[in-house]
Amino acid sequence: MRVHRWPALAIALSLLTAANNHGATAPTITKIYDAPGQIWGGLAGDGSNLYFATLAKSSGWTYSKVVSITATGTERWQWDNGCPLAGGNMRLVPTISPDGTRLFVGADHGKVFCLNTTMSGINSYPQGVVWEYPASGQPALSQPVRSEIAYDPVAPAPGGGTVAAVYFHANDGYTYSINATTGAFRWSYNTGNLSGPPTSTDHPIPWSSAPVLGLAGTVYVGSANGYLYCLNPADGTRNWRVKLNASGLTVGGEPIEATPAIGENGWIYVATRTVPGLPGGDAVSHLYAIDPTVSAANPDDAAEKLVWPSADIPVGTQPGTIGGLVVEWCGVVYVTDFYGDVVFGFDGTTGERKISHYLGGKPCQAPGLNRNGMLYLGTSKDAGGVGTRAIHGRKVSPAGDVNLDWSTDVWTAGPGAPGVFGDFFGGVLVRADGSGTTYLADANPDTDTGAVYKFTSGGPSMAGDWPTLGCGNRRQHKARTYPYTMVELGVFPQGVPESLAVFSVDALGRAVGWAHGKPGYPYYSFPLDWYGAYWIGTPPSIVGNYSTLTPRQWPRAANLAGRVVGYTSYTYTGPIIWPSGFSGGDPQTLPLPSGLSDGEARDINADSSIIGFSNSGSNPQVVRWDFDGSTWIDSKIGAPDGGKAYGYALSNTKRICGKALFTAGGQWQGYTTPQGAEDFSGTVPLGAFGGAQSEAWEVHDVGGTAGWAHKRIGSTDYQRAFRVPPDFFTLDPADELPGFAGQLPNGAWRSYGYGLNGYGQVVGSAHNTSGDYRAFLYQPGATALTDLTALAPSGWVLTSAVGISDCGHIVGSGYKNGASRQWLIYPQPQE
Repeated sequence: MRVHRWPALAIALSLLTAANNHGATAPTITKIYDAPGQIWGGLAGDGSNLYFATLAKSSGWTYSKVVSITATGTERWQWDNGCPLAGGNMRLVPTISPDGTRLFVGADHGKVFCLNTTMSGINSYPQGVVWEYPASGQPALSQPVRSEIAYDPVAPAPGGGTVAAVYFHANDGYTYSINATTGAFRWSYNTGNLSGPPTSTDHPIPWSSAPVLGLAGTVYVGSANGYLYCLNPADGTRNWRVKLNASGLTVGGEPIEATPAIGENGWIYVATRTVPGLPGGDAVSHLYAIDPTVSAANPDDAAEKLVWPSADIPVGTQPGTIGGLVVEWCGVVYVTDFYGDVVFGFDGTTGERKISHYLGGKPCQAPGLNRNGMLYLGTSKDAGGVGTRAIHGRKVSPAGDVNLDWSTDVWTAGPGAPGVFGDFFGGVLVRADGSGTTYLADANPDTDTGAVYKFTSGGPSMAGDWPTLGCGNRRQHKARTYPYTMVELGVFPQGVPESLAVFSVDALGRAVGWAHGKPGYPYYSFPLDWYGAYWIGTPPSIVGNYSTLTPRQWPRAANLAGRVVGYTSYTYTGPIIWPSGFSGGDPQTLPLPSGLSDGEARDINADSSIIGFSNSGSNPQVVRWDFDGSTWIDSKIGAPDGGKAYGYALSNTKRICGKALFTAGGQWQGYTTPQGAEDFSGTVPLGAFGGAQSEAWEVHDVGGTAGWAHKRIGSTDYQRAFRVPPDFFTLDPADELPGFAGQLPNGAWRSYGYGLNGYGQVVGSAHNTSGDYRAFLYQPGATALTDLTALAPSGWVLTSAVGISDCGHIVGSGYKNGASRQWLIYPQPQE
């Protein structure tokens, strides 16, 4: 049995770099609504309307309220809970039901309310109340409810079936589940959150970490006692808990205030507080990754589930991380530090710190992300007036670009413009519409007021399990699988629609291949032929530029820096690179080692190292080209004893995969080399599943290796797709991927793995139960393949998927109404 654990990486704080250089002008920030009080919890939205809570005001005897406005700022209604002044404050953002008819919000006087969103005008308790918990006439909870509320429309029920349920974390120490329809008590469990997280001078009224729900409804709760709890959603019994204690406290763990986030890989990410002088010592903020699927010997402290702790998050003192976490589609986890005025980005798989942005103000809220890779965040002042109240935009994904960064401390449109901001808490709301309209709300303690602002971000919200505060703008705190959209990849003008090919796709959704037609027609007069192409949407763009455009140059892959590799067969046959293929650069011929000729460049990694092959007579040899900052230097990796080898893919640590002959006259075998291999001396064949041959088509340092291998059934070899975990170099029976639902493991069917990403997702082509080839997606741990044709519009049959990015884009081929076509599938953001 294989056991594979991800490495724990300690990241030095000395790597901290400030991003002060803002190269872009801030968009127009418009104030659309003046609120009746400070807004602490941020905003929730359902695609049409916005909802938020305001604090009570001592002047004018103004109660704490829930308010609904339209997307343009017109007030729909107000509601107060009838509890005088600060005693009834509703501090956190409300949660919206899937149908938009119910709103759930907690209050400081120990109550949770379910409100009817269709009310109008000015309302006061009990108007607009569908139910309250505890029920009217019953004693309220002994302490405030200062967590956001999680909602699950299909929560598991005892004895089977499902029920709509809400979950919240109260300062009386317990996590509660309530029937979302009736308000009836379901269960409670003591999660050690008595009185909530510790207070500090700059953070005198902390809030409690909200429950978060996995895809199957499992409840995860971070507590002030320093444990992450996993609870059974049906009855509230504890499955396990894990102590978060990289600080080495002798009593308890590091307090948790920020709501955890769930990644696409199913891991839970938790950031902790900085607190000096606890009974067990001084707590220092860390980011943790927990894999809930790992077995643990002691459910009271399931330490085996800890994948890694990060290095210390803060660069100063308390309170550390108080705003919620965000995980983007590419797997980066964004977490803030109050004292250091910094937002960090950590690799969600390794724990390595990838970015850090100095903001100049105190980050007290969860960022928002749009699909263009822009992160948005508001900052505040501390208790001593230090820090800037501002809104920030930072280009973070898939790579930073200071030329697109901006900050502003003023709003410049709307009634009374211009003006300055208050403090920003809660979270940012990025709409899923094409413009990515983005909303923030502030709390100005100087004037005891709040306001709602909006601006256009230029792209919809990023799809993912946890792309914004609470996994979506409805703030339901449940991980979910986002729907996919499919587009047909087109050809150049006058091209034959069937005559194109796509081979790979990057994290920005740029698909690479070639297409038929006349590029630039009628402005240019290129002959009807095949040309290098890339697609962001349906129509192709040329790789390179029109002044040096040549037919029959065949791109195969690209990296996020925009470097494209492939080969040419026009006047010369051999490997080429476009150093700026997506932005008009000329192609360059790659040098070849002595004695080799022609060949192809097949893949390029993040550092712009390239893998491919070239020929020594009739014997293919693996070649790697390494980039020294200005040129590419060739290295002959060669072949094993059989004399022939192809290099198909290259990881960021220079693992190579492909196929080779390991003995003279032997069978082709897939292989994965060790990191940075300079020859085949340390490389062994992957083998097969009892059959003759195998091929490895994609390698990833985290995802492993994917390909196909023969499986001997009776006297016949059948191809079977596989995924080998990283750091393993031979096939194990457990590496074989399942078939489609209904196919037996030893059935007479075939499958091929072609693409792989960092989440271990594999795409390829496989026989269905009718014996027809269909494009598939394999999710780690799944017992059957997913038929991608199910995601396609009517009239389409998808037969093969050849590439998948870390952000979930998939490319491949198929048929549209019987005619051959190429396609791109991408995740679609939701409200």
